[in-house]
Amino acid sequence: MAEKLSNYKVNTFNQELLQCVAISFFIRRLEATEQDFFDYISIEMEDGDDILKGINAEYNVKTNLKVFNTTSEMGIGWVKSSISIAKFLIQKLNLNSNYTVYHQKSKFGRLIKDECIKRIIEDLDLKKFSDEPDVYNPTDIWIVKEAKVDQIETRLKNKIINAPVGVVTQNYLSNRYTYKSIIASFFRTKDLYQISLKKASASGTVKYRMIGSLYGIPAQDIDPYTKFISIIDDFVKENNEGKFKQLISDLVLVRKINYSDEVLQPNVTFTLRYGQLDVSNQILGENENWKLDTPGNTFNMQKIGGTSWSGGLNFNGIHLALKNYNQYMTIFREMKQIRYKSFKNLYEQLFPGKQVPTDIAKILLRKDEIIYKQGDLSKIKQSLENEQNYKQFLVNTIKELSGPYRGEKSLYGVTTTGSIDIQKKIKDENGIESIVNKLKDGQSAIALSINPIKKGDTIVTYTDKTNYKQITKKSSFNTIKVNDVIFMRSINSNGKEISTVDVKTRVKRVNLRTKTIELTKPITAAGGGNIVAVIFNPIQSNILSDTKLIAVKTKILEQKFSKLQPFWMFMRGGPQRLRDFLKKQIVLTIYGMVSKKGGKIFEHNFSKGKTIGNQLKTKNALEKYIIPQFAIVGD
Repeated sequence: MAEKLSNYKVNTFNQELLQCVAISFFIRRLEATEQDFFDYISIEMEDGDDILKGINAEYNVKTNLKVFNTTSEMGIGWVKSSISIAKFLIQKLNLNSNYTVYHQKSKFGRLIKDECIKRIIEDLDLKKFSDEPDVYNPTDIWIVKEAKVDQIETRLKNKIINAPVGVVTQNYLSNRYTYKSIIASFFRTKDLYQISLKKASASGTVKYRMIGSLYGIPAQDIDPYTKFISIIDDFVKENNEGKFKQLISDLVLVRKINYSDEVLQPNVTFTLRYGQLDVSNQILGENENWKLDTPGNTFNMQKIGGTSWSGGLNFNGIHLALKNYNQYMTIFREMKQIRYKSFKNLYEQLFPGKQVPTDIAKILLRKDEIIYKQGDLSKIKQSLENEQNYKQFLVNTIKELSGPYRGEKSLYGVTTTGSIDIQKKIKDENGIESIVNKLKDGQSAIALSINPIKKGDTIVTYTDKTNYKQITKKSSFNTIKVNDVIFMRSINSNGKEISTVDVKTRVKRVNLRTKTIELTKPITAAGGGNIVAVIFNPIQSNILSDTKLIAVKTKILEQKFSKLQPFWMFMRGGPQRLRDFLKKQIVLTIYGMVSKKGGKIFEHNFSKGKTIGNQLKTKNALEKYIIPQFAIVGD
């Protein structure tokens, strides 16, 4: 047996290529087992064998495929995922040895994806959205009936790639011989399947969703965004904005906004209620929970509990779509003023009597981009003369943009990770145990004199705020808020702490008139002596102080500056605002674009009756939409 390599390095090309090999292997050896495929990778696989001939990709056996002959858990996991998906597709699509598998880097893959998309972008003037082929066709591999390959290539060349100037646009407007309709015609005859790959779950479970078409597809296989596109155009045609908003309200539930200042990473979790979309006689009643995250300068989507990201699109690309919403532009203008005022205040402080340079003001107030390009940031830095001033601008703007996460957080429905461990004892400089010394700069706390309490109490009464020096030394008094943590401290007449009692409860309700606090759980320990309750809000525990923020590396501050600008639309507003139509509309738009499922169809203004390209005014939007039908397979 060939020796197995211990290392394995993640490589998307290799993983997709492996999937091609797995499908080619199992359609030629239908009775083969998982072990047979592992043996093939380690022993039998050689250039030019019948299985590798069946994938038509440009590859090197040793560097692209032999890496999967490994003891690495990750490498073995990808092999098992490829086996699960191959067997699933063979059964689902009734595949046999008449089919050939093509990788997107094969000659066929480049023709059907790169060459076609390039011509479509030119004729339909789509550069304003993106010139990346993957945005318009996210297919990774193609499964094609070998006898039809030449016919497919000829049709695409004649009708798209080599068509006279203007013909592609004419065909698109008349919905004849479009990229989508050509591919759909071969899909209907089971000659061509487009596949976008995700890793299967460790259990071997494979999920399958058809994107971009309803034709001849079981209801349970249709992706929810495809259902959404199919329904929305009826409302557009009727100019029925009420139904449009109700559909989105039924479909999307924004559940929570999370923010961790320590790792400078915001995200939104939301639920898609698939069952609200009835495109047949069946309502599935299916929900999926997703996370909208911001790695780098992109919005990415990840299904909670899933194994991989669905994809990503940079902030400026999202902004191009979202700026079609009047409400969004109001928020965007507010965000622009925040970054401009942060710069203006610092600039006037550093250079008294000088006005903000015109070119810098244009950058800060730019309408068409969310700033994150290095060229823009370099100009801002140059205008402030040195890196320390530039970092101060970033810190000031970050503080303003993250305002909803500071101070009165409960007004914004925001949660963060981390809290103070009230059970951990720490010795201060006098040898006295003092949990409050763990409070961070800027974190609020309140000390209250508590009237007699006993174990089991769910309501406590208090007198005046106590000027307890260990608390006021590190924090400031603030209002009591729901979910604030409480623990009891016994102190003597000199203000020295005798003991700390963990009461394992939080604030449920406060009555300032009667000076009573209702607790979420009964008090678990009795108190005695002069009892002081120290109340603080744990969701402020991971806020970076100004001192710590300015010490962060410039590159990291720039990333945070970029992240918080597009995230402003989720940060502002209170808990009720999580249910706002605009936030649901934004979430669904980003989901559609990031997942390559049809976000651009969402660029709609009811008052003008326009959608993408000002052309999709009929019920045929789903058929006219550029992205051709494909299947997402995996988890």
